[in-house]
Amino acid sequence: MPFKSSSVHVDQEGRYIIVSGWLQNEKVTLVNVYAPNILQSKFFASLCPTIARSMEGPLIIGGDFNSVCDPIVDRSSQPLPSDKNISTALREFQSELGITDIWRLVHPDVREYSFYSGCFIDQLSPYLLLLFNEIL
Repeated sequence: MPFKSSSVHVDQEGRYIIVSGWLQNEKVTLVNVYAPNILQSKFFASLCPTIARSMEGPLIIGGDFNSVCDPIVDRSSQPLPSDKNISTALREFQSELGITDIWRLVHPDVREYSFYSGCFIDQLSPYLLLLFNEIL
């Protein structure tokens, strides 16, 4: 599909890129995220207004969020003590931007993992594809 960018915002720390432009004659904003593996709640809280200011048209976000929305379903081991706060922050991020985890919407109970940690004997799904609710 042809895409013509109209604006690009790149994080100086390399944590995200926000690209707005035209996709099949529709204005759209694409975001790729590589969240830190610490202080995720703070990261999501600061990223949300940045995206909101840059957003033009429907929003599509993908990337490695280094966290899980639902520790019970998205993690193979017991949830970590920090999971509750981080999951809450990630859900608030989704709510404020009006976006939905499309994988979880289509597969509400499926336990598939995209990351395996041998040292912690844990599997989790830190990668998300979030779509603007209006395009679902």
